[in-house]
Amino acid sequence: MKKSLFVLIFIIFTICACSTQKEHGKFSYSPGTPKAGDEITITYNPDNPKIKSSDEISMEVYSFSESLDKTNLIDLTKKDNVWSGKVSTSDSTKGLLVQFKTDEAKDNNNELGYVIFLQNTDGNIVPGAYAGLASLYYRYSSFFKLNAARDSISNYFMKDFEKNKELKREYIADYISSIPRKEMKTETLLPFLEELEKEENLSQKDLENLSNAYRRLGNFQKSAKYLEMLENKYPKSDLLVEKFYQRFKNMLTPKKMMDVFTEFQSINPEHGFNNYMFASIINKYQAKSNYKKIDELFKKYNQYLKPRIYNTIAWKMYESKTDLPKAKELSLKGVELAREELNNLKKDQPEFYSEQDWQKSKETSLAMVLDTYANIEKELGNKENALKSFNEVVELTNKENSSLNENYFLFLYELGKNNEAKLFAEEIIKEGKSTGKIKESLGEIFINEGKSKEEFKKYLSGLEKTANEKLIKKLKDEMINKDAPAFELKDIEGNTVKLSDFKNKILILDFWATWCGPCLQSFPFMQKAVNNYKDDPNVKFLFVNTWERVDDKQKNVEEFLKRTKYPFHILLDNENIVVDAYKVQGIPTKFIIDGNGKIKFASTGLHGGKAEFLQELDLMINLAKENN
Repeated sequence: MKKSLFVLIFIIFTICACSTQKEHGKFSYSPGTPKAGDEITITYNPDNPKIKSSDEISMEVYSFSESLDKTNLIDLTKKDNVWSGKVSTSDSTKGLLVQFKTDEAKDNNNELGYVIFLQNTDGNIVPGAYAGLASLYYRYSSFFKLNAARDSISNYFMKDFEKNKELKREYIADYISSIPRKEMKTETLLPFLEELEKEENLSQKDLENLSNAYRRLGNFQKSAKYLEMLENKYPKSDLLVEKFYQRFKNMLTPKKMMDVFTEFQSINPEHGFNNYMFASIINKYQAKSNYKKIDELFKKYNQYLKPRIYNTIAWKMYESKTDLPKAKELSLKGVELAREELNNLKKDQPEFYSEQDWQKSKETSLAMVLDTYANIEKELGNKENALKSFNEVVELTNKENSSLNENYFLFLYELGKNNEAKLFAEEIIKEGKSTGKIKESLGEIFINEGKSKEEFKKYLSGLEKTANEKLIKKLKDEMINKDAPAFELKDIEGNTVKLSDFKNKILILDFWATWCGPCLQSFPFMQKAVNNYKDDPNVKFLFVNTWERVDDKQKNVEEFLKRTKYPFHILLDNENIVVDAYKVQGIPTKFIIDGNGKIKFASTGLHGGKAEFLQELDLMINLAKENN
C-alpha cells in the first residue's frame, strides 16, 4: 500500500507540474492553468513509431465533473511534426482525460490516460477534480480500455476527501467499492457511515450510498433497510431496478413477466429497464407464435418499440417462413424507426459515446434491420428491392460485419453475379471479415469456372494468409507480459484450485457472472473452444464466477449449470478478491496466461462471430505457446 501511495504521489506531482507549463514531454496544453469554461489547446508529439508515422491522429477526450459528462472525438492537425487540437469545457467541468489514437495504434499513457485538472482563480485544482477522475476510472475504465489500479483510484478519492470533507458524503459508496477487499478496513469506514445515518432528511443519494456501502461491507441487513427506505420514499431510484430484475428473470411465463413489467412501468415509465423487459416479453410470445398478443402489446406500449424488437420478430418470421408479408411490414417499421434514430443522434446519446461512435452504433442498428428486410424481399421475389437494401447494408457497416457480408455475398451468387461476388469475397477474406459459407460458395464459383479443387485451395490459402498475417500482427502488438496474480479458489465441487497448478500449461481464465448477457452469449463459443482443446493436456480453461448479486452464490451457479448443462470448470470468486487482483473492469474478461505465469493477452467483451472469435482465441493460445 505504501509503495502504491508513493507511486500515486509521484503521478500527481508529474500531472501538477505539467499543468503549470505549456510544454511537458510529448503531451502539453494551454492555457497552463486552465479554468472551467476555457477552450483548451492540447499538443501532442508522439514517440510511438506507429503513431508518429501516421497521416491522421485523433484524440478522445472525456470531460468529467462529479463523473463522466461527455466524450469527444477530435481530429488533430499537424504543424512542424507536432499535432494539436482544441476542446471546449463547460462551467461545471472539473477535468479532462485524453487518449490519442490512429487506425493502427493507441497511446493511453500506460492505460491511465493523460489528465488535465482544471483550476480555480487562486491556482488550486478545483474541489472534486480528483474524486471525479476516480469515479470516471471506477465506472468507465472497461469501456475506455483504461486500467488504473484499485488502490490508486481509492487514493484519488482520499486526496479530495482530505481537503474537501463534504465530498465524502457524495462519493462514499464509490470510494468503498474501489478499495480492494483485502485492504478494506471496516473499522475506519463504519464511523463515517454511522455518522451519516444520524443525519436528518437523508437524500436519495444518501440512502443509495448507505445501501451500496453496507452491501459492499457485507452487512446485507442494513443494506436492505436503506433499500426499503428508498422504495418507500424514492421508488424511481436506480438501486431498485436490481430487485425487479431478480423478480423478472425468475418469471417463467409471459403473463407473470407482464405482472412485473406493468408494476415497474407504473412506478418508473421512463426507465430503460422497461425496454429490456418489454423485448423479453415479446420474445416469449413469439416463441409461442402468439402474434395477436404481440400486436396488442405493440399498440399499448409503443413507446418501448425499438428497431431491435422489430428486427428480432421479423427475422424469426423470415427464418420460419411465417407470414412473410407481415414480416416485411414489421421490418419496414424497424427500418423507419432506425432511420429516425440515425437522423436524431443527439437524442439519448450516452455520455460514454462520442458523436462519431454513436453515429456508427446507429448505422449498425439500421444495417441489421435493413438486412432482415432485404432477406424477406429476396424470399418474396422482390429482388431489385433486396439488392438495393443489401448494398446499403454493406455500405453502412463498411463491410466489417461477417454475417451481413455473408448474406450480401450469397444473394449476389444467387443472382448469378459471380464476378461481383468473387471480387467482394476476395476483399473481405483478406480483411478477415468472411465466413465458412462464403468460402464454400466461392469454391463453387471457382469450380464452375473449370478450375480444380487443388487450385481453389491454393487460391483461398493466399487470401487467408493475408488475413492471418494482419490478425497475427495485431495480436503481437497487443501482447503483454505481466505477472498473473496468484490465486486460490474453490471450484463448484469444493476442490481447491491454484494458479500454480497450471505451471507449464496455457491457461484461459474467463471471468463471468450469471446476470451478464455478453458472458452468456460467449458461452457457446467457449464451449466450442473447450471441445477443440479437450485432447491437449497443455491447454486448460477456468471459468471464474464473480460479481454475483445474490446471497447464496454457489446455489445460484449450481442452478445455472443445471439449467444450461455447460460442463465448464467453474471457480467461485465469492468475495471478488481475484477479480480485484486481476483489475477486471468489465465482464466477460479473458486472460491468456502462459506456463510461466505471465499474462500474454487480456480481452474484454464479445467481438465478432463464432468463427472470428475462435480463430482469434486459437492464435492467442498459439502465440502464448510460442513465447512460453
